[in-house]
Amino acid sequence: MKKCENCNISFETNRKSCPFCKSILKEESVSNFQEYPKYKEVVKKRTIIEKIFVFLSLVAVIVCAIANYYDIRAGHTYLWSVLVFIGIVLLWVLVRGIIISKRNFSSRLAYVMALLDLMMISIETFNNQKFELDWSITFLVPFLMIAYLTIIMLIVIIRPKRFPDFFANIMFFSLVSALFGLFIVFKLVSVDWPSIVACLYGVFIIIGIFLFPSKKTKEEFKKRFRA
Repeated sequence: MKKCENCNISFETNRKSCPFCKSILKEESVSNFQEYPKYKEVVKKRTIIEKIFVFLSLVAVIVCAIANYYDIRAGHTYLWSVLVFIGIVLLWVLVRGIIISKRNFSSRLAYVMALLDLMMISIETFNNQKFELDWSITFLVPFLMIAYLTIIMLIVIIRPKRFPDFFANIMFFSLVSALFGLFIVFKLVSVDWPSIVACLYGVFIIIGIFLFPSKKTKEEFKKRFRA
């Protein structure tokens, strides 16, 4: 690296004179020249463990499908292999989208609840051999919603600094929980009280947020609604 003291410019060159003023270039003792960092291509490679689980999942699905085929030929009509397939798919979604995911805790917990809903709804559907979701809609969905909101609210109470991360999820799932009253209106459930409890639970949380807003709640409302 050479420098022209007259122009106060450094050059990466083999020239002896400055290209501008023709002054003699002097060697710099310490080079300030920084090369642009080379681009490193990030290659995602599946680990051997992941490949093994993919292989075992495919083997399980194929073997169960074949076994179920011969079971049906023997006179049975139960498609239990479909449940195996659904279970494996949900397991992969659980691992890839929740455990490995970098999403915040409230989003991952919501995924867990949704997966449990899907799993139990699938089991009930195939057990009944028809699309009837009495037990799932009546008990499972309301109780999971109550459990989710309870866990999130406890975390917010214990660690108030996490409130901004959970605000959107709290509002969304409280509104969804409040809508469970429609299950009763449209007579979608055989037992009313789980939906009533879930509905009131969501309504009380919304009322509490609006009636007793903290400083962080007000700040979040301003951010979300540009107030």
